[in-house]
Amino acid sequence: MNNSSFFLLLTFNNLQSQSFQSNYQFTFMNLKIKLFYLLVFINSIGSAQVWVDDMNNSNLSLYEIQESFEEYWKNRVVEKGKGFKAFKRWENYMEPRVYPSGDITLPSQTYGNYNDWKSQNLNSVIPNTINGSWTIIGPVGKPSGGGAGRLNFIRFDPNDSSIMYVGAPDGGLWKSINGGVSWTTNTDDLAVIGVSDIAIDPSNSQIMYLATGDNDAGDTYSIGVLKSIDGGASWNPSGLVFPVESARRISKILINPNNTQIIMAFASNGIWRTTDGGVNWTQPTGTFNSIKDAEFKPGDPSVIYAASTVFKKSTDGGLNWVTISTGLTGVRRLAIAVTPANPEYVYVLAAKSSDSGFLGLLRSTNSATSFTTRMSSTLTNNILGWDDGTDEGGQGWYDLALAASPTNEEEIITGGVNQWKSINGGTTFSLISHWSGGYDKPYVHADVHDIIYFPGSGTTCFSANDGGIFKSIDNGVSWTDISSNLSIAQQYRFSLSSTNSTMVIAGHQDNGTNRTVNGTSWTQVNGGDGMDCFIDRTNNNFQIASIYYGNYFRTTSGSSNFSNIDDPAVEGDWVSPIHQDPVAQAVVYAGGRPALYKTSNIAASTVTWTELATPNPAANTIIEFAIAPSNNQVIYVVKSGSGGISRSVDGGVTFTSCTNPTTAVSPTWVAVSNTNPDVAFVVYSGYTAGDKVFKTNDGGLSWINLSSGLPNIPVNCIVYHNGTLTGDAIYIGTDVGVYYRDNSLISWVDFTSGLPNCAVRDLEIFYPNNKLRCATYGRGTWESDLYISIPVAPVASFISDKTSICQGESVQFTSTSTGTPSTYSWTFPGGTPSTSSEQNPIISYNSAGTYTVTLNVANLNGDDSEIQTTFITVLSPQNLPLIEGFTGIAFPPLGWSILNTDQGSTWTRNSTVGLAPSSGNSMIFLNYSENDIGNQDEFRSPILSFTNLLSAQISFDVAYAAYNASYIDGLEVLISSDCGFTWNSLYLKTGLTVGPGNLPTAPPTTSNFTPTSTQWRNETINLDQYIGEPSVRIAFRNLPAYGNNLYIDNINISGVFIPPPVANFSSSTPLICQGETVQYTSTTLGSPTSYSWSFPGGVPSTSSIANPIVSYTSAGSYAASLIATNSSGSDTIEFLNYINVTANSINTTAVSACDSYEWNGTTYSSSGIYSGTTVNCVSESLNLTITPSSINTTEVSACGSYNWNGTTYSSSGIYSGTTVNCVSESLNLIITPISTNTTEVSACDSYEWNGTTYSSSGIYNGTTLNCVTESLNLTITPSSTNTTTITSLDSYTWDANGVSYTQSGLYTGPIDSCVTQYLNLTINSSGISEEELALFSIYPNPVETILYIDFSDQKQRAYLIFDNFGSIVKKGLLEKKSEEISVFELSSGFYYFHLEGTKPRKFSKIN
Repeated sequence: MNNSSFFLLLTFNNLQSQSFQSNYQFTFMNLKIKLFYLLVFINSIGSAQVWVDDMNNSNLSLYEIQESFEEYWKNRVVEKGKGFKAFKRWENYMEPRVYPSGDITLPSQTYGNYNDWKSQNLNSVIPNTINGSWTIIGPVGKPSGGGAGRLNFIRFDPNDSSIMYVGAPDGGLWKSINGGVSWTTNTDDLAVIGVSDIAIDPSNSQIMYLATGDNDAGDTYSIGVLKSIDGGASWNPSGLVFPVESARRISKILINPNNTQIIMAFASNGIWRTTDGGVNWTQPTGTFNSIKDAEFKPGDPSVIYAASTVFKKSTDGGLNWVTISTGLTGVRRLAIAVTPANPEYVYVLAAKSSDSGFLGLLRSTNSATSFTTRMSSTLTNNILGWDDGTDEGGQGWYDLALAASPTNEEEIITGGVNQWKSINGGTTFSLISHWSGGYDKPYVHADVHDIIYFPGSGTTCFSANDGGIFKSIDNGVSWTDISSNLSIAQQYRFSLSSTNSTMVIAGHQDNGTNRTVNGTSWTQVNGGDGMDCFIDRTNNNFQIASIYYGNYFRTTSGSSNFSNIDDPAVEGDWVSPIHQDPVAQAVVYAGGRPALYKTSNIAASTVTWTELATPNPAANTIIEFAIAPSNNQVIYVVKSGSGGISRSVDGGVTFTSCTNPTTAVSPTWVAVSNTNPDVAFVVYSGYTAGDKVFKTNDGGLSWINLSSGLPNIPVNCIVYHNGTLTGDAIYIGTDVGVYYRDNSLISWVDFTSGLPNCAVRDLEIFYPNNKLRCATYGRGTWESDLYISIPVAPVASFISDKTSICQGESVQFTSTSTGTPSTYSWTFPGGTPSTSSEQNPIISYNSAGTYTVTLNVANLNGDDSEIQTTFITVLSPQNLPLIEGFTGIAFPPLGWSILNTDQGSTWTRNSTVGLAPSSGNSMIFLNYSENDIGNQDEFRSPILSFTNLLSAQISFDVAYAAYNASYIDGLEVLISSDCGFTWNSLYLKTGLTVGPGNLPTAPPTTSNFTPTSTQWRNETINLDQYIGEPSVRIAFRNLPAYGNNLYIDNINISGVFIPPPVANFSSSTPLICQGETVQYTSTTLGSPTSYSWSFPGGVPSTSSIANPIVSYTSAGSYAASLIATNSSGSDTIEFLNYINVTANSINTTAVSACDSYEWNGTTYSSSGIYSGTTVNCVSESLNLTITPSSINTTEVSACGSYNWNGTTYSSSGIYSGTTVNCVSESLNLIITPISTNTTEVSACDSYEWNGTTYSSSGIYNGTTLNCVTESLNLTITPSSTNTTTITSLDSYTWDANGVSYTQSGLYTGPIDSCVTQYLNLTINSSGISEEELALFSIYPNPVETILYIDFSDQKQRAYLIFDNFGSIVKKGLLEKKSEEISVFELSSGFYYFHLEGTKPRKFSKIN
C-alpha cells in the first residue's frame, strides 16, 4: 500500500471511535472534515471485488486471495468503509496460521485439535491447572469513549422476550434476562469456534441450535450446528457436522414454529434441513450456495425466503426452492426483511459486486412473487457507505443488515457502516446514526451486522456491530450502548505498569487502544484498531500506543489524549511491535519492518528513528523481537514466514542468522532469559505437530524442541518468568489457553483453569504481586497467580512517589522487591533521616542537588541490593519571568505538570487556536465534548522564586463561551507558597454572559466554541503579597460543567527585581601631602543598605558610613575598598594605589641668566637667592646669577644653503645664533643657488657613466662645480624574449615585422624595449587552391578587433564565421573589394571564416 493510501486509512480509521470524535471536536454538522470526503477512486470502480468471493473459496490459497486483493486495490485510494481494513484484519489472522501452504481451512482445526489433545490428556501424569485460577480484569462492558467488541447477531427468546442473546465471533454466546441491562455467558469453551446465529425452540426454550463459525469476517469456519437441551448450559454436535477443511459458514438457522422438529440451516454450501430435531440433515431441491440471509413469511412457515446473490423462495416448508427474479445484476450480497404488519411485504437490500456499495432496495407486496425497485443507486444515496450518501463503495460483503418495523410495513432500517431509515417503504432514506456521530446524528459504532426490532414493538430496536450492541426506544431517533458487562474485546497486544497493579493498556481490534488505571473502569485513549503498546517501566505517565502499519502515539502525562509521533521512515506491518530497552529507559526499538529501528528521544517533540541492520532475509518483516535484560546489546528477532531467527550482539548494528529450528511453520514470538543472554525461546504458529516451542542455550547455534505435550494449535506469544528457582520458567499463549513449563518439569502444564477458550495474543507478568496476565482475542484481559510460589532470595527494587522535589519536601519510597524480604536497609545520602529499616520510608531533602538511593533486602534465602544513582533531584526554584505561549509540541511544557486525578479528560494543547504573539497555539479544556463534572484538573507551573522582588504579577489570555444557562463552566487560578502542598485561590470566574467579573469572552453558544481573535481577554493578577516566598507555584483549575471549551494562552508570571548594588565611590582628591585629609563619597547604585570601607594607612582604617573622611600621616600610595550590600546581594570595589601621600620638601633651583631673569611673575636683574610658592608639598627656592650680554659675528659664502647650529639657511642674510655665557653668536651669510644638469638614459642590462657601470635603474649624481651638479636619470631594462606560437592555414603574416610566412618554422623578429620577438609558426594546408588564395585574403591572423578582407575583384558575397564546435557566431554580406569585420565581441580561440563559394579559412582571436 502506498504512503498516501496509508495516510488516508490512518485518517479515516482514527475517526472511528467516539473518543476520537470528542477529543478532536469533529463537527460533521458544520462539515469540518468534508475535505476528507472529497477523495475519489483513481480508477472507476467497475471491476468486481473478486477477493471477497475468493475469501469464501477454500480451493484458493491465502496467497492467491492476497494477489486478488492487491490487484483490486493497486490503483485505488483506500477509504473507510470499503472493506480494506476488514480484509487486512483477516489477513493478519490467517498469515501465520496457514504458512506455508496458504490453506485457509487450517484455522478451523483448532477446536478439534484442542479437544483431541484434551481427551488424550485426561488421565495423563502431566500436572493440570496448578495455580491457574484466572479472573477477568476487563474491560467488562465498553470502555469509556470506545466499544466493547464485535457482535454478529441479536436474538430474542420466543417464549420470553425479556431474554435476549448476542453472539460474538471470538467471544462466545451471551445472554441477558433483563433486556440488555446485564449479560452472562457460559460458553467460554466455545469461544474458539465463534458463533453466527442461534435459534430457540418456540415451544421449549431449553432447546437451542447454534450456528458455529464467523459468518461475516471469516475469522473461523463453521464446524456445523450445535444443540443444547438445557438452555445453553452445555452444547453437543447435532447431525450437521462440517469437516474443518471444507471452510463452511452458516448465516442463519430457522425453526418451524408449527413443527419444531423441522430446522433449516442456511450455509455457504447450501440449505440443510432436518425433520427430527437435528439428528439427520438433507439438502432440498433447488438449494444454492453462499446464502447470507433467510426468513419465514410471518404467520406462514411454509413460505420461506433465502438470499445469496440471488433470491429464492420455498412454498412447501423448504422442501423445494425456486429462483425469484429481482431484476438486479452485479449483486454482491442480499439481505431480507419481513414484517408481521403486512406478511405479504418482503424487502431486499442489495450490495454491489463491484465495490460492495449500495445497489438497490426492492420490495414485494405479494410474498415475493415479484419485486419492484423502490430505490436504485445514485451518486447521492449510497446508504452502505461511510459518509452522508455521497461517497462511493462500501463493505456490504462484511456488514449488511435490514429490519422492517413489526407494526408499520412502510418503516425499514438498513445497516452498513452507518444506519439509515425509510418511512415510505424504501423510496427515500434518512441517516439515523453515524459511526462517529457526524452530521448531528447519534453515534452508533461502525459496521452493523444485525438490526432487529423488539418483538411486537415498532419503536424499540437493537443494533449489533463492531462495537457491541446499541438500543433505540424511539425508532432510531436516539441510541444507547447497552453492551453493559459484555467482555468481548478482541485484543492484539497489551502492556502493564511495572509498579501499579491496576494499570493496564491494551490494543483492541475495531475499538482503539484502551486503558484502565484502577483495574475496573476502562477508557479508550486512542482510536482506530489498537495494536502494540507499552507503559514506561520508570514512569507510568509515559505511554505508547499504536495502530496498524506501525503508526505510533504517546502521552507523556498519563492523560487520555494520545498524540501522533514521528514514525520510522518505512511503513510497518498490520501489527508492528515496539519495545522499551530494559536497561536504557530512553531507548525504544520498533519492528514490523525489514530492518529494526531505534530511537533515543522517544519523549522529544520530534522523534528521530535510526535504521539499524536488516536481518536475513531482507525482504521479510520483523514479527517480534526481544532485548536481553542482562545485556541490552543482545537482541533476538523473528521474521515472518520462513524468515527465521537472527541475533545481534551490538545493539542491532549487525545481525547474524541463527540456526532455524524449523521452517515448517511461521515464528510468532521470542523471549530471552533475564540473566543469560544466550538463553532464548521461540514459539511458532500453524498446525504442524511438534513444531511449537524451541529453546537455545547457546545464542541460537542449536535448539532444543520443547513442543512435546502441547496441543497442535498455533502458539502466539511467550513470556519468560524472571528469578525462579526452578530456572527458565516460561508461559506460552496459544489459540486456546496458556501453558507453563520450567526446567523441573518434563512436559507442559495446562494453565487454563478459569480462562475462556479463546486465543491468547499477549502475556506479561506483574512481579510486585506475582500475577500472570494475558490479552485474549475475544474476551479481554485476564490474570492469574503464577504457577508456583517457592521461597527464594529476594530481588531488591524500589520506586518513589516522586523523583524531583523542592527543597524541604519529602519523598515516599516504596519497596517493590520480590521474593518476600524480611529486612530492609535503606541509605539516603543527603536525606533526613539518612538511613532507614522501614519497608516504605518517608525521607526529606533540604538541599538542592541529585542524590543516590540504595536498598538492601534480605530473607533466610539470601539478600540483594538495588542502587539508583542520581535518583532524587532536589530542585532549585526557577527565577521569574515564566512565559508560556504553548508553541512547543510537548505538553505539558517543560517544568509544567497536570493534576488529573481521574486519568480522564484534562487540559490539552490546541495547535490551531491561539492569540498573538503565540497565535495558533493555546491550552484548551474540551468541556464541550467531555463531561468531566466532579473533577477539577489543574495545570501547574514549575516552582518559582519570588525573593528579591519589588513587585510581582501574573497575566494570561482567556477565551470562553458558555453553552447555555444549564451548562456553565468556570476557571480558578490558585497559588501555593509551599511548593504545592497547600493552595489559595487568586481568581475565580464563571458566568453565562460577557460582563464585569464574569468568565465568558463571547456570548453563549451551543456550538463547539472556537474563539476569534477578538474573543479573548487579558487577565492580570497582582501577586505582591507573595513577594519574598522562595517556592511558589501557580495552578489553572478547570471547573467543569459539561459546557463549552475553555482556552488559556500567553501565561506570563513576572516581577520587578530589587537590583543588587553596584559598588562605586569617589574621593575629594587622590593626591595629598602628609597630614592632609580625603573626603570619600559612595556613588553605589542599587540602594545599598550597608557599607563596609577599608582604608589601609588611613585614620580611621575602616568605616561603615556612606561618606567617611580619612587623614594620612605618612607618605606613600594607599588602596581603598568598599563593600555595598542590600537584600539582593553585595558588590565589592577596590582601587589600588588610589591615594598618593607625598612627603613635604624644598626644591632649590640654581639659575644663571644674562642681564635679567623672570621667576613666578617677577623679573630679577641682579644675582641672589629668592623664595617662591609651595606646590605638591614642595617649596620652591631660586639661586640666581646675572651676567651682562655680548655678540660674536661669523661671515660665510655657500651654494644653495648653509647649516649653522643645526639650522639650514637657504638665503643670504645675517642670522642670530645661540648665546653661551651671555655671548651671542651671529652669522653673515651669502647663498648662491644650486642648479642641476640631468641626463636621461634608457639602456638594456647596464650603462657606464663617468667611469662607473650601473646595472639598475635610478637617479645618480655626479660632480658639482660652481653650484651646478651633474645628474643621471637611468632606466635599465633586463633583456628578454617573447615567443608567439601560431598555427595557421596556408600562410601567416606576423604583425611584429609585417612579413608573411608560408612555411612552418621558428622566426626571429625585432627587438622592442629589450624584448626579442620570436615566432613559432606551424603552417597547415587548408586545401585552399591557389586560385582561392588569390581571390581574397584575410588578416591579421591572429586578430584582436578588426578582421580585414581584400578581394581581387568586386563582387557581392555572403560570409559566415563559426567556432570550433560548428556554431555560427557571425554572418553578413561583403560588397566591396576591401572590407572590415569587427570580431571584438568574440572570445579568444580558433574560428573559421567561410566565404560563399570558397573553403573555410581558420584564424585565431586573441584578447
